[in-house]
Amino acid sequence: MGNPTISAVGGDSEHIEVGFTVQRTKLSLDWSNEESQFNGKVSLKKIVIDGKVVVSITHTSPETKEIAEKYAKLIEDSLRNSQDIGEPTDEDQILYSTFDNTQRADFLFSLTGECKHEELGFLRLITLEALIDKTRKVPDNCKDLIEGFEQIRLKGELHKSAYCKRREIYPFVRFYRMDARFKFKLVGAEGECVVRYEFADYGTAEDEKSEFTEEIEIVNLADKSRHVPKSTVKKPLQELVARIVAEKFKGRHRVKESNPPVVARKAFRAKPNTDQTGTLFGMDS
Repeated sequence: MGNPTISAVGGDSEHIEVGFTVQRTKLSLDWSNEESQFNGKVSLKKIVIDGKVVVSITHTSPETKEIAEKYAKLIEDSLRNSQDIGEPTDEDQILYSTFDNTQRADFLFSLTGECKHEELGFLRLITLEALIDKTRKVPDNCKDLIEGFEQIRLKGELHKSAYCKRREIYPFVRFYRMDARFKFKLVGAEGECVVRYEFADYGTAEDEKSEFTEEIEIVNLADKSRHVPKSTVKKPLQELVARIVAEKFKGRHRVKESNPPVVARKAFRAKPNTDQTGTLFGMDS
């Protein structure tokens, strides 16, 4: 609806936002048209994650998410057409297929229960979702937890549960989502947040190319930070989480070369002869 707006956030030429409005018309039961408008935006910012660029998407409805993803694709194509970036490599995108079952579990747990960071402190794991790997025979020592189940969906205080503690079940479980509560401490704001780490399309479609996403909800702000708008806090928090994800991904154990990862279209790396050393596209809500 109308023309998108393009602006440099805070005058920063390395932080650009494209804002837009989507209008949806719905035919009601009395044959009158109900029109609703939704705002969305795509944020492009160069931050220090091995010299990479992070693209984040803010959406308020499925419609704005779909349009935002199209804008992100246009930005990627434009950078590639101008020869600022090259073709994607298998180091640029985190996909479900990048890992085997054990590596995927280790990666997710490294972002939750094992996350120890000065600015982001783990409190508890609150949601866990997984599918049982039907292609593998469950050994006797794991049957009490997973035999007879097709899907696992748990909520509560999960970081001390057997599903987290008993590593011997990892090869037989396809973890695809973990939500954790953290205490954060940023410049100018402190509080608690929930971060959802998820291979978003795997739980419903079992898509091996499902991209890894992180979504952040600010639960509360400390008393001394209550005057700070949550929207102001969310942006640096997103950058912090993206940086931690990149660090953990870089330090992971790679899957064997006989089972190479699949690369998504949104991942790409800058050409060696450009000023950029690399790029990373990640999606946040």
